Amino acid sequence: MSGTLVLPFNDRRQLGEFIFFGGILLLAASLPLSKFGMSLAQFIMAGGWIISGNLNMKFQRVLRQPVVWALWSLFFVHIAGLIYTSDLKEGLADLRIKLPLFLLPLFFASVPPLSAKKYRTVLIVLISATVISTLASLGYYLGILEAEIKDIRDVSRFISHIRLSLLVCFSFAGIVWFLRKEKRALRRVILSLLLFWLVCFLILMESLTGLGILLAGTLVFTLRQLFTSPTLTAKVFAYVIIGVLLFSTYRLSKFVFVESVEPLLVQQDTLPVYTRLGHPYRHDLRQQELENGNLVWLYLNEQELDSTWRIRSEINMYNADRKGHMLQMTLMRYLTALGYTKDADGVAKLTDAQVREIENGVANPDDNQLSNLPARIRKLAWEYRIYYFGGDPSGHSLTQRIEYWKTAWHLIKQAPLFGCGSGDMKQEYENAYKETGSLLEPSWRLLSHNQYLRIGVALGSMGFAVFMFSLFFPWFYLHKYGDILYSAFLFIALASMLTEDTLETQAGVTFFAFLNAFFLFNDARTARYRPEDMPANYVNTGGAP
Repeated sequence: MSGTLVLPFNDRRQLGEFIFFGGILLLAASLPLSKFGMSLAQFIMAGGWIISGNLNMKFQRVLRQPVVWALWSLFFVHIAGLIYTSDLKEGLADLRIKLPLFLLPLFFASVPPLSAKKYRTVLIVLISATVISTLASLGYYLGILEAEIKDIRDVSRFISHIRLSLLVCFSFAGIVWFLRKEKRALRRVILSLLLFWLVCFLILMESLTGLGILLAGTLVFTLRQLFTSPTLTAKVFAYVIIGVLLFSTYRLSKFVFVESVEPLLVQQDTLPVYTRLGHPYRHDLRQQELENGNLVWLYLNEQELDSTWRIRSEINMYNADRKGHMLQMTLMRYLTALGYTKDADGVAKLTDAQVREIENGVANPDDNQLSNLPARIRKLAWEYRIYYFGGDPSGHSLTQRIEYWKTAWHLIKQAPLFGCGSGDMKQEYENAYKETGSLLEPSWRLLSHNQYLRIGVALGSMGFAVFMFSLFFPWFYLHKYGDILYSAFLFIALASMLTEDTLETQAGVTFFAFLNAFFLFNDARTARYRPEDMPANYVNTGGAP
């Protein structure tokens, strides 16, 4: 009849499948856009899964699959960690965050694989949502969208900048996958432009994690092409890319970890004793902080610095700047970078605009742009130099992580077999910081920022072995070596775990559990459903991608 609404289902099973797939699409769209959407999507998936019925058959199908048990083992080992934890409340809260590690494999393993069309649709939704999130971030950066942006990482308003960078890396791999299959010229151009934009976005956001993963992934992919490509031209091109990437990595590492810590020697008797106003200079040659090649703790008269700064600014030198750091250090670093003395003359040379920059936390005039990747690299070298010469690592992303990792290893050595338990991480870390005499200020004493160490601290070597088993057994068992998308995802996830606690937040664990289960149970070459797995009256409306 004309005007009648035709629904895409005729019975309860089809209704459930429709709702379930809607939940998948919402989850894919929410990963880069909404934490609330991530939770809502999993409730919708659960509802569709229940409504579609055949629950007994679904559980039987799941329990027959070794891959599911491998994925669940990580969740179960955290349950085991509750047995010997002293903070059960914290342990249960941690288990609640990790619930997707149990539920999402259950959902995906118990239903037929998606059709090729639905499989591609999920990928398109995820990539499109990621691109939308990056464009929104650009809008915040340009001021088109209103928000308070103190740091370039603040432009990621929906999820953390780290998580967004991981999704950008995966979207890059997904677009390459579509590009290799696409024959139409216009679409190839559009996809290529999207690849270019995603790289530009990582540079704009100064995401060293994202760029590092992207470059490392490119290196691995190029090595693979080198061994599989039959043409000489392709091999030469691969050698060039590999050479450029390796040389760039070498130069960056040398700059940050070798050249940055070369001591700058100055003869005491060559330095002036008094300021122009006749006050004594302080020259601390033991301090090796540098700005633009100049030592920060030379040519300092704190009295003149303070009195002159009070005339130029309403913010006291001994208070924090707008980035939360001691303004005195920001001022001293800024003056040093310009080659000015840290006295009345130096402050007097500053323009009003430069005074505002110092108040806003800009410690080097070369860093006054909101986004500046070379400045970000210089900052890492500066952080490491301070730490190398015994300085305070507080508030510095690189050197804080070194402290976190050292503290984690200290804890692992205390309980190497089973760890401290799922709920005792915070208290154990607090104790360890005191035991090791860490220079970190209390507000910066966080946890491991490394998923592998985190597992080692909480669950020991036994838990770590289970963790590695859950990561790699499915890949080997299902022969996923040739699955570019799954391999790219797994590489991104494993790399992210080196510098982040990827599985300790809702966004991180959902990102991992969803894409891991999605790719493992939606691939034609690895689907392990046998005819006897299906009820006699079951019609598989799916189809392997």
